Amino acid sequence: MAAPVEPQDQPLAAYLAAHVEAAMEHLEEVPERTAIHQTRVALRRLRSTLRVFADLVELSEERLAWVDEELSWFAGILGEVRDRQVQRARFITVLAEIAPEDVAYEVVVRVATRIELLLLTEERAAATVVEETLVSERYRTLRALLEEWRVRPPVALTDSAKEHRRDVRTAAKAAAKKADKRLAAAVKGIDDEALHRARKAAKRARYAAEVLRPLRSDDSEPQRSHYKGLQEVLGDFQDAVVARETIRRLAAAVDDTGSAFVLGLLYAQAADQAAQSRHRARALTR
Repeated sequence: MAAPVEPQDQPLAAYLAAHVEAAMEHLEEVPERTAIHQTRVALRRLRSTLRVFADLVELSEERLAWVDEELSWFAGILGEVRDRQVQRARFITVLAEIAPEDVAYEVVVRVATRIELLLLTEERAAATVVEETLVSERYRTLRALLEEWRVRPPVALTDSAKEHRRDVRTAAKAAAKKADKRLAAAVKGIDDEALHRARKAAKRARYAAEVLRPLRSDDSEPQRSHYKGLQEVLGDFQDAVVARETIRRLAAAVDDTGSAFVLGLLYAQAADQAAQSRHRARALTR
């Protein structure tokens, strides 16, 4: 096994190695609920870091594109389960806050049961896909690659640690500028997808700042903190967008006015959350 890299000398290699290790550790427990979430987080960090620091990665353009696609594919499969888990928890909380003087208890229970049935059915179907994926050749190929990276992260190591640190800082600053540009453009319009892209750019800028941590850079923590906050705001926005879509699907099957009224309340709340999140994001533009 190769000697471990020193984070201060090779922060990018150290960061990739840490999150490959995290991904492999949690993969052992997939499809357990917490493991799905933690694996997605580790894969997301890997994919984001490979994108931001592509020029410093020891992979061809074609190979890098393939890795990006495979990480996105597997994370997406896990995400189908995780998204339903998040939405189930969200709706339980929101429904519990409906005042009894506004809606009869039995109506709220009826709607809660329908939401739970829909999302749990979809979650179980998605979990089946995860289990099938874990025995597929495509997954085994991806896992083998990650096993290789545990030993040697795909970073083009240079003889000059100083040069490497400079290149890492440059790439991290570029990620921040790109995130700022995407957010500024997104908040000017009403396109939900534009804000979703801005959220992904904010994640990349946040993770890029994490790479800088071993360098004790003055820019590292402010950048990480800013984009973490922005990511959370835009995450709330995306949750509201997904909630509205779930409510629309439920509304198509509702045949009583009480349930329709409750779904209307939920939809209005999700729309209000989306509007507030957009406003908060606008305040974070730089």
